[in-house]
Amino acid sequence: MHRPSSMTEQQRQQIYSFIYSKIRIKFQEFLSRWDVTHDFIADLYHCDVTTVRSWINKNFGDSASQRSHQFKLFIADLILSDFEGLPDNLKILFCPDWNR
Repeated sequence: MHRPSSMTEQQRQQIYSFIYSKIRIKFQEFLSRWDVTHDFIADLYHCDVTTVRSWINKNFGDSASQRSHQFKLFIADLILSDFEGLPDNLKILFCPDWNR
């Protein structure tokens, strides 16, 4: 049986740096950059359109529970704005069906 690898202190610090990074985009900022439908946002978040409309009407905030959503928006924004500039390994990671 394979034994899991242990993390070095440097790797642990890198992971924590990632966890607490500001790599995210706010909902309203994303909507101001991209002309997307509520259905698109619902697909991105794996929720229903009613939930998205509720967020829009309530000014989707910056609570800790929303950070994972903001991270997804950041990735979507990165893919939309500079997909060709990404290294191939990230293209494959973000878009597994991408063909070179």
